[in-house]
Amino acid sequence: MRRSLICLLVVAAAGCSSPPPASRPSPTDKPAVTAWVDQVCAGEWAVYTRGTAVSKAPKFTPDRPPVEADRAALVTALTELREMFAKSKTIFDAIGPSPFAQGDELVAANQRDLASFVTKLDEVLANTQKVPVEQLAGPAEFVTKDVVFWDPSGPKLADLIKAEPVVAEVYEQAPNCGPNRT
Repeated sequence: MRRSLICLLVVAAAGCSSPPPASRPSPTDKPAVTAWVDQVCAGEWAVYTRGTAVSKAPKFTPDRPPVEADRAALVTALTELREMFAKSKTIFDAIGPSPFAQGDELVAANQRDLASFVTKLDEVLANTQKVPVEQLAGPAEFVTKDVVFWDPSGPKLADLIKAEPVVAEVYEQAPNCGPNRT
């Protein structure tokens, strides 16, 4: 009886273990490298067009202070920006191992920095909906500075293109990259 119970526990534990991590694709496997680069480009593209949403945010000056009607435009811009950054985060979270160590660093930096920035966007959006109208300049400045100049830490795809010739080669073929992107 005791032996059966031990065997049952061992079998149950083995069946409950997590799956092994995905293996790193070979740098010579061009279809795998192309697919990986394409995912990175898709993640980057999700926030590349943020200028459209940024342009919807009102701009304030001493001669043009915020008014209540500006709140809706600011909320709209922040909501669109939050959706863009959240989409990018979702894409980067789904990217598997890179054929190159520097590629894993690139993905990890985007995952970390996007998670932090989406949280910040949530905070600014919530704040925008409740602050007095005179304080709307703060969220507007966040849009025109922090959002416009957001850039993840860590290596960039351009760095990987320079370091790995196969990445430069497949970049032109990946549907979400470079000249293929519309």
